[in-house]
Amino acid sequence: MKVLIAIILGLSVFTGVGSSFAQAEPPGFTNAVNISQVSADSELPHVIVSGDGVFAVWTQSSLGRSDVFFAKSTDGGNTFGIPVNLSGDTNGQSSYPQFVENNNHIYVTWQSSLSGVSTISMTQSLDGGASFAKPVRGMVNMDSKLC
Repeated sequence: MKVLIAIILGLSVFTGVGSSFAQAEPPGFTNAVNISQVSADSELPHVIVSGDGVFAVWTQSSLGRSDVFFAKSTDGGNTFGIPVNLSGDTNGQSSYPQFVENNNHIYVTWQSSLSGVSTISMTQSLDGGASFAKPVRGMVNMDSKLC
């Protein structure tokens, strides 16, 4: 039975019936967009596509420190707004950002290392990334500090 299914799937792909992994013109972006808008090192990007836009977070490093940035596109990723520094560290390292979006609420976490001690920081936006709460470090009693 498994062999028969594999043969049918194989024939469907080769004859053009059904989905094919080989396409005449590969899909993709036609014009690269510089989301970070700086010449510093930008790394560890994460992107989420939602009904409200395209959201991106990344780590940006310069002069021995790193920060977590956020930018949003409302035109399908053709252009992005001015990047927002979420971590705002004046010294130390902020990296490894992760984020989720649900019903126009955005939650961002990252690792902060200040004076050799690493903690997890978090911020949230309740307006689709137009503004963010002050970051909370250490993730202690998050609900009372973010709301």
